[in-house]
Amino acid sequence: MGPDGTDRQLNILAGLAFYPRGGSAQVVRYLSRALIERGHRVHLVTGSLSDGDPQHDARTFYQDIPLTTVDYTEAWEGFKRGIRCWTEVFKRVSGRFEPDVLHLHHLLHVHLAASEVFPKVPKAAHLHGTEIKMLENLDVLGRESGVRGELHDVAGDAVAGAARKMQHFFAISPDVRERGVARLSIDRSAITTIPNGVDVSVFRPADWSDDERLTFLRKILVQEPQGWDETGVPGTIRYTETDLERFQTREGALKPLALFVGRFLDFKRVPMLLRAVSQVNQGLAGSGDGL
Repeated sequence: MGPDGTDRQLNILAGLAFYPRGGSAQVVRYLSRALIERGHRVHLVTGSLSDGDPQHDARTFYQDIPLTTVDYTEAWEGFKRGIRCWTEVFKRVSGRFEPDVLHLHHLLHVHLAASEVFPKVPKAAHLHGTEIKMLENLDVLGRESGVRGELHDVAGDAVAGAARKMQHFFAISPDVRERGVARLSIDRSAITTIPNGVDVSVFRPADWSDDERLTFLRKILVQEPQGWDETGVPGTIRYTETDLERFQTREGALKPLALFVGRFLDFKRVPMLLRAVSQVNQGLAGSGDGL
């Protein structure tokens, strides 16, 4: 539905400041594809990185989604250069793509630049929670040290300034919505909660046998591991055939697996998941069917 309340094809200009990484990039990818499938035209402006990892390259990660990228390979010369950079990008896009609405992810300098180039176009920010939790952590550090650092002021002013330029907000959870209301003084009526979905064309039950599952585990853990230790080199964490035996019961069946997908950050609450798995294991220890 368009801004005028009628059903019609929309030109949607999406903006994501980060190069492909983390959950928000996954959301942007499947959401953009879903909008395109519904008949809308989407153009994504996003960061990209040419560091040798193809998953950091926006053109590889987003594939068939129309893109304009900002190359982050060269170091920026501060925050103001970042705003100027994005302003020029949006100006180039405006010459060939006229948006009906701007859907901008997170709250960053991208929003300030977009507001300068598209002052009259309705703008919505998608709150993934990252920037709000960053400000909350800076608040805690400031209270603990008794010193409000320059980074706190720069980050707080940037996020608050970006929020003031938006007409509406999408929050990925009730928790993020309430944090936005409390930390950024956003009017609760201006926030719509839309939980993150999943791209079911990629993530769907494989209906594998136990042997097929073990073959896959052997590939990603023993033969072609991609985990890394403090060096950051993929493959520096790897497992052995003996380790795979821990995935099986005494009878040789595959045990249930608990899988976490995400970055190891405090607010992801990974320790809680590990404690829960430990409690389940203790309860199943007698049967040998633990996780």
